[in-house]
Amino acid sequence: AASNINTFQYINGPENYGFRAAVPQATDGIYYQLQHARTRMAVIAQAQLIGQPFVFAQLDGQGATASKFGGALQGMLARFQGVGAVYGSTSAPGFLVDVGPDVNTPATIAAGELNALITVAFSPGAESVQIQINVVPITTTVAA
Repeated sequence: AASNINTFQYINGPENYGFRAAVPQATDGIYYQLQHARTRMAVIAQAQLIGQPFVFAQLDGQGATASKFGGALQGMLARFQGVGAVYGSTSAPGFLVDVGPDVNTPATIAAGELNALITVAFSPGAESVQIQINVVPITTTVAA
């Protein structure tokens, strides 16, 4: 709707038609579609569950614990991508997990912190479907 208000329409039953925030896309290019907030909540919840077993883990000088933590987070995000919630492909993932020395500095490690920085691109929802139909004379061969 022009006013950016969620509306319900009756199309094969009542449907929420336009799952948008009241904020224009130009103002907020990520969270204007409300499913992104829900996906973010799910990523945060699962990341916290993944992080819990690392509480009291030894932070070694080789970064093995951080790497294991990062790998677990990458696996979680790959599952989100596998169901289409994260925009990307196997060859070009729509996420990055950084657990390297820029995130886990000697100072943060000395403070007993294990840190991860997740960057992720959420898949947008289709807000309209465009269909074009070409009609040709019966004397024209329709090729695939």
